[in-house]
Amino acid sequence: ENSASSLTLECLLELYLKHRILRPASVICYKNAARTFSRFVTDGRQSLTLSELTTDFLLEWRKWILSTCSGTIFNKIGR
Repeated sequence: ENSASSLTLECLLELYLKHRILRPASVICYKNAARTFSRFVTDGRQSLTLSELTTDFLLEWRKWILSTCSGTIFNKIGR
């Protein structure tokens, strides 16, 4: 088990997928959203732990997503 201070989004997603039974399309959607978020988060860094995320950072990501795609796509990413 990972501690909260070292848990990454990818680890959290893998844990979630291990404990949930989802449709294959849902798994793909979750992985795409995590990959998109990770690209935004890392921006040249190796990784970011969940304990480093702030509300402001998440709002900046949402703003970035909305500026790059339609609301329909954002809703699909958020699923």
